[in-house]
Amino acid sequence: MRKNRPQLTRVKNQIPGRTRAIKGTGGIALLILAYYLVFGMSFDGENVYLLAGVLIVAFASFGFGWAFASQGIMGWSRQYEIDLDRRELTQVTASILGRSRPFVVPFVRIAGFQLLPADSSSDPAGRTNVELADIHGGILLQIETFATRAEAEDIVARIKAAVAEDADPDEIASSR
Repeated sequence: MRKNRPQLTRVKNQIPGRTRAIKGTGGIALLILAYYLVFGMSFDGENVYLLAGVLIVAFASFGFGWAFASQGIMGWSRQYEIDLDRRELTQVTASILGRSRPFVVPFVRIAGFQLLPADSSSDPAGRTNVELADIHGGILLQIETFATRAEAEDIVARIKAAVAEDADPDEIASSR
């Protein structure tokens, strides 16, 4: 029996149809290229450096092909789970055979948020990305994409409220 978790919010960055078709087609083409480079070409003791170069290209083609084909077939590339009970944000990546190992960011490591408009060339107007910054100013994670700016602001407000709940009043007073 599963426990109902109302404090868990899932966000998948859905890939637009055109981009999805391009990624899927490109991924399949790269997989075919990798297959040809590994099994179709023959090197009978010619140049070892050429063989090494071809194998490097083949394995890179396989990796990118697998990632692109997965995203094209599944329609999303990353999923974010925002768990307000546990005070953590988890990111997983899509693959045809399953999901990647999760990348977990505890809320206490988040120092700031920045709302950015999504790339207008591939997304309809109004979509928003949220960047999470750490204490050093680096980007911990970029959550892509919320349907509206209001939706993104709501998630940011909920995360800030969860962090404020856990904050020590003495720490807040000393930071002012």
